[in-house]
Amino acid sequence: MQLKAVRPLPAGLGYALAAPVLYGLGLPISKLLLGRTDPLVLTGLMQWGAGLGMAALYLPRRWSGQAGKGLHGRDWVWFATSLVFGGSAASVLMMLGLSTTSASTASLLLNLESVFTAVIAWLVFREAFSRELLLGLLALSAGGVLLCLQEGSGVVTFSWGAVAVVGACLAWAISSNLSRHFAGRDPLQVAAARGIAAGSINLGLAHLFHAPYPDLGSGMAALGVGIVSEGLAVACYYIALHRLGAATAGTCFALAPLVGAVAAVAWLHDPITVPLLLAAGLMLPGLWLCLQGHGGRLEENRRRESL
Repeated sequence: MQLKAVRPLPAGLGYALAAPVLYGLGLPISKLLLGRTDPLVLTGLMQWGAGLGMAALYLPRRWSGQAGKGLHGRDWVWFATSLVFGGSAASVLMMLGLSTTSASTASLLLNLESVFTAVIAWLVFREAFSRELLLGLLALSAGGVLLCLQEGSGVVTFSWGAVAVVGACLAWAISSNLSRHFAGRDPLQVAAARGIAAGSINLGLAHLFHAPYPDLGSGMAALGVGIVSEGLAVACYYIALHRLGAATAGTCFALAPLVGAVAAVAWLHDPITVPLLLAAGLMLPGLWLCLQGHGGRLEENRRRESL
């Protein structure tokens, strides 16, 4: 009996899966901190934590000559543009949305980032697009629309908190596709620069709008969550982006909503509602279809690059 050869997993897939797990676990914790911290201040502190944490890992590597190639030249232009969308706009929209909607709903809505990322990568950068990916993205989109609806006084309307999370997903998707221009640079340096720059911008805006600052304990907790869910997650994502491409890395990041939703129900005791179950019933098979199209799309992208 001849055993069928098992296809080896693509290099970088471990990083692509670690990123959403680290980020997803940070969502319910951020929801808890929002009860004691202004959304803009919390965003800035988490990003500062991410930047300082990654800088603490990057600088010794640079001094010892072990760091990878850093940002230089036009990389900084693409980095700054990506920062506007992913570091500032997306993070603030996410915290504003999370402050008015449940952590489980916001977590599932994060699936839409993979939709936007893959569509932009396909339309703008001509990455290969499989039938499985198309069906999966349609299922994810349908689940996202369902989560944005809310019923009040017999009238179905959009939840503006959910719409803010969708806006964050779009901004992150734009940032992810822009990041391809510096994806080969040292991920620790990129994550450190991103965290410190974005955190400074958002804390500056918080000061400008006279946002109240939290107590010392909440502030330190925000920094700690930022190191893990913003810093390490972003570093892993940039490694995956370099090795797998924007569409594949973005699709794998769709695991973050599942991790966040499960953690929110377990830790925060979020109610398991009918819309939440219906959306999960659409989004989980959609995620599975997207991941099924992973191998074929990756091989097609590499074939195109070799031509």
